[in-house]
Amino acid sequence: MSEVRERSSRATYNKRAWEARRARRNRPDYTRIFFPLVYFSVSVFFLECLLRLTNANISFIGPGLFRCLFSSLAMGSALWLVTTMLPWKDWGRGIAAGVLFLLGAAAIAECCVQDFFGTYYQISYMFGMSGQVAGDFLSEAMGVIVKHLWFFPLALAPGILAILFRSRVVPKHTRRFPRSWLIWVLQAIVLVLAQLLNVLFCHVGGNTQYYTTDYSANSAIPRYGMVNTLRLEIQYGIFGQPTLKLGQDELLTTGTEGDGTATETETSETETAEETEEVEIVYEDNVLDIDFDALIASDTNDTLLAMDQYFSSQTPTKQNEYTGLFEGKNLIFITAEAFSYAVIDEERTPTLYMLANSGFVFTNYYQPNWTQSTTGGEFAAMTGLIPTWVNGGTSFVASASNSMPFGLGWMFQTLGYTTTAYHNNSYTYYSRNETHPNLGYDFIGIGLSGLPAGGGIRAGVSDRRAGGRRYRGRYSDRPDCGSLPLRHGGG
Repeated sequence: MSEVRERSSRATYNKRAWEARRARRNRPDYTRIFFPLVYFSVSVFFLECLLRLTNANISFIGPGLFRCLFSSLAMGSALWLVTTMLPWKDWGRGIAAGVLFLLGAAAIAECCVQDFFGTYYQISYMFGMSGQVAGDFLSEAMGVIVKHLWFFPLALAPGILAILFRSRVVPKHTRRFPRSWLIWVLQAIVLVLAQLLNVLFCHVGGNTQYYTTDYSANSAIPRYGMVNTLRLEIQYGIFGQPTLKLGQDELLTTGTEGDGTATETETSETETAEETEEVEIVYEDNVLDIDFDALIASDTNDTLLAMDQYFSSQTPTKQNEYTGLFEGKNLIFITAEAFSYAVIDEERTPTLYMLANSGFVFTNYYQPNWTQSTTGGEFAAMTGLIPTWVNGGTSFVASASNSMPFGLGWMFQTLGYTTTAYHNNSYTYYSRNETHPNLGYDFIGIGLSGLPAGGGIRAGVSDRRAGGRRYRGRYSDRPDCGSLPLRHGGG
């Protein structure tokens, strides 16, 4: 009898133990559920930190790092949700690894570009320039790549680990990891909260314009991180970048009274005239024949209306003793990139020495950081406008489809000048074959028909030979306005 009772109690114990083990097996494994979120978020944040460490000009600890933390959590949540919802786990693993590899490649590209050009670029812009850089600066580009070879395995490590530990990164659905809509709702809530915090922190601080109207990769990556920058590039590429709204009241109250410099100048001229008791020369205004009243009456666009009202309210500047001083003279406009005062010597380079030490020399000026190198400087010099980014491209390229009547070429053409622009590099580099003719220039570059007889100009030929060949081949009895952006390593 005691043996029967012992067997019965043992069976009861075994049954309860089996049920306990079964309950444990069927209980959701929260480690497996939340591990993908942790892995994806940490991987993205690792890439953000890695990119920040390669730029000594970026403060590693700061608001930008916290924004990177929230953007990494948002990106990780998105990958977590997508890979969990997909019923085909092999597809989910491929998507996860692919996204991490793409982010690693983007980090590598931004690291190398920042070292080479000193600025970050949009991915779309880098793709557009990659062929030209590979064709003209392959040796320099390879040098930068070799210099940062250590960066490559680190940036690609998250994608490699996602493949090696794919069953952990994107686990299959089991009883312990059910394919439940409750989990999807939880993941969606985490994603929404993470993205809300991300956007909120991006709008906190005094530099929010770099997130919207003044966005560029170079200004956004240090402040908001690479992931946010990529998101904004895609968003603005599809829907357009926000523009600053021009308020009519703001414009009308700006500069209508004249600025302090003008007042001081007028006061100084009055005092000088009174002291010397000389007869004051009356100079004419610098004005164009524009009927602003008619434009204002016909404007249907608020921005154009505000601009017309603003310009019509301004006091024109006066002509002076230098007005017309060089009338009829030739103009050679030289843009020498990466130019150094070290090459200016009275004996070795007497012409440069004369230019730098006589005539009009402007040494007190402000150079804004417009995040564009060669083409930005050319655009500013030829138009007097500050270059910006327009939907991921440069303002110079964008200007090719707009009317540019105040470009130097057209302005000198109206004065009867022959206007030509020359560059001793490929004629398509930076799309100069489109931008420069639109400014009123007859453009000449390597590979473009119209070069003087006797052969073209090779990349790397000396500026003296290139310039001499250009002027020997093209001349007339008309005054000449020539723009020569000479290449010193940057195109």
